[in-house]
Amino acid sequence: EFLYLIDPLNAIQTFMRTNNPTTPVERLLDDFNFGAVDLLAVQADTCLMFTNADSGEGYITVDGNSGDRTIITLWHGDEALIQRTASSCVNTIVVMHIVEPVTVETWIGHPNATAIINAGFPGQESGTALVNVLFGAVNLSGRLPYTIAKQMSDYPADISYSRNDGAFAQITYDKGLNVDCKCVGLCSLKHVRDADGCADTLTQKHYAEV
Repeated sequence: EFLYLIDPLNAIQTFMRTNNPTTPVERLLDDFNFGAVDLLAVQADTCLMFTNADSGEGYITVDGNSGDRTIITLWHGDEALIQRTASSCVNTIVVMHIVEPVTVETWIGHPNATAIINAGFPGQESGTALVNVLFGAVNLSGRLPYTIAKQMSDYPADISYSRNDGAFAQITYDKGLNVDCKCVGLCSLKHVRDADGCADTLTQKHYAEV
């Protein structure tokens, strides 16, 4: 358990009160209230759309999901919510709290989906970290630890929904190190999204004498 939690909403509100107190920060915490989404999004200069895809374990149930994931889409109908938000808000930033790859093709090409932040697992300083990225205090220079393909069929294996004769399926790893991104290259798959349109950034580092 966290000793404390600085969530994104409170962190953004605190930052704006300190740095730009005349700019209002509105919020909507209901994923399925599309009417309210339309009303807020059309008035906003920037919309932050927070999405989620979690996972349990064999002994943990998370949001009704028992064990490993059975889908690779975002939860809570977030794909439709992103599309709805972006249709009214010309600057929609999608923040993804995800554990592993998810499908993004239904919305990533929307012209109003201007940025995507893969925030990974949110920790107790999640809000502070996000504010530092959004307002340029730090450079978002991390690397994805996995490959995000365009669709489920682009991955080399599917989800196993049942056991074989009561036993777990035998998985033979016969490709050596050619897994994940290397597997995509090995199989000559052309189904990973290109980096066109990405902006290069520069991180300047200063090292003291050791």
